[in-house]
Amino acid sequence: MPQPLAIRIGITGPLREKVLAAMRQIRPAMVGTLRGLLIDVANRITRRASGEVVRVRTGHLRRTIGPPTVQETAAGAAGELRVGATYAPFVEFGTRPHRIVPRRGKALRFLDRTGQVRFARAVNHPGTRPRPFFWPSWDEILAGPPTARERLSMAIQRTINEA
Repeated sequence: MPQPLAIRIGITGPLREKVLAAMRQIRPAMVGTLRGLLIDVANRITRRASGEVVRVRTGHLRRTIGPPTVQETAAGAAGELRVGATYAPFVEFGTRPHRIVPRRGKALRFLDRTGQVRFARAVNHPGTRPRPFFWPSWDEILAGPPTARERLSMAIQRTINEA
């Protein structure tokens, strides 16, 4: 049986070594750049959660921001930045009006606007307006300058040039 026609092309010699060296260094460069992006986002989130957008009472929300985690993947790199406060989504997106009832016991105890102690079997909460601090920070970093895509592109280009 005749052999199929085929053309094989490969990178050889010093160029091959340069390409392989660049490929080995691209993922770590992407990890470093992604970590830098997430640190920038965390700093902006912290600023917004420190009174710029969100009123600070205890500082718990601010203390639960980050740190970012970044790791190498088959595709390059992946990262994550979390805000650990359980109420963070309610601050970011607001709440609808809702009814509050006691979990334990028969009544709620709270201070009214004048500072007087009050008791009630249930109260109707009017809801809260959104105070976006997380996603606007991410959007600012993505929009740049330089944009997130440009920062990753520059890091890869720099790595290739140095290899």
